[in-house]
Amino acid sequence: MTIKHYSDRTIRGCANFFAGACCLVLVACGRSGGGDEPAAPPALPTVEVLPAEVRSVQPTISLPAVVESLESSRLRPQISATVAARYVTPGALVEEGELLYEFDDAEYAIALQQAEAAVAQAEAQSREAIAEWERAQRLKPQGAISQQAYDAAEAANSVASSRIAEAGARVEKARNDLSHTRVVAPFDGRISIAYHAVGDYVTPASPEPLCEIVRLDPIYITVQIDQKLYYEITQRGREAREQGRDLASELKTTIRLPNGVAYPYEGRFVNWDNTAVAATGTVGARAEFPNDDGLLLPGNNVLMEQTIDEPVDRLVIPQRAVSQDQQGHFVLIVNDEDIVERRNIDVGMRIGSDWVAREGLEEGERVIVNGLQRVRSGILVDPQPVAEVTTP
Repeated sequence: MTIKHYSDRTIRGCANFFAGACCLVLVACGRSGGGDEPAAPPALPTVEVLPAEVRSVQPTISLPAVVESLESSRLRPQISATVAARYVTPGALVEEGELLYEFDDAEYAIALQQAEAAVAQAEAQSREAIAEWERAQRLKPQGAISQQAYDAAEAANSVASSRIAEAGARVEKARNDLSHTRVVAPFDGRISIAYHAVGDYVTPASPEPLCEIVRLDPIYITVQIDQKLYYEITQRGREAREQGRDLASELKTTIRLPNGVAYPYEGRFVNWDNTAVAATGTVGARAEFPNDDGLLLPGNNVLMEQTIDEPVDRLVIPQRAVSQDQQGHFVLIVNDEDIVERRNIDVGMRIGSDWVAREGLEEGERVIVNGLQRVRSGILVDPQPVAEVTTP
């Protein structure tokens, strides 16, 4: 094999030849593509927009709520005694004054008799003391009785009177104790299981109550409301009162049961909690509902809705157009030059699938509804009207 050696000059010449050939190929390719015409600009992002509009709406607040009893009672024995009879049916509706427990009353009946006998004895002693006192009052002016005897008669009369009062108090206590041998329902409500059986010896210090009763009619529905909404509601209530109106009467308060069925009765606002919950930033509100059939039970989870009876005009936008970050709620709009701008807004009540925009947006501004993920503030877009708008 013969190995040929090329000089550096020869190698450089070959490289220049190949470079020139490549340039000719590139020039030829450029001319074959249509001459000197510029490349087409990139397409603008397409977004769907919907003008913010003022509509006549009936704002509705819809919030999760909990059923609470107006009052509940853990019945405990007021005396120490043995359970003689029990009339508790767990879960039953009971009426005020209905008999629930009877205790063995023999000991307390005897105590009452003894107290009444002590009263009779005290009264007899008092009559004797009164007679001696009256006699001393007659003899004293005549000097027929010493001062010492006179004072003793007066003191004996006072002691006899106090003994009657003391014996009378013992009678009242004995009667009260005897009455506690019968335990009755303090109000209408639903009763729990019985925690004690016949034969149990119970005392006021027993760890378990006799039973529990909760009042069911009427009943409270308690909801936690955002503090911002709380201040808005109270402000509107103050303005309504200044106008001679009652805002509570203008609100229709209803609830939905866990299965989605509307509760057949309307409620009324009762009060706010006396303190706010700092951890959640909420304030508790209570509404009262009739519950004569006992359907609502304390602890049930329901959905409370409040609707204004009279329609009001509000600026409304679709909820899907609203985003949120550390600055709060905002929407992206397309201005007259088709450039995207951000609008920080203050949202209000929800109306179906829409949201009331209280501040930050003007009527007629084109709000981006679809295509939000493809755009950002400051870029040029191709706005198109929403193909179909569904009104709730």
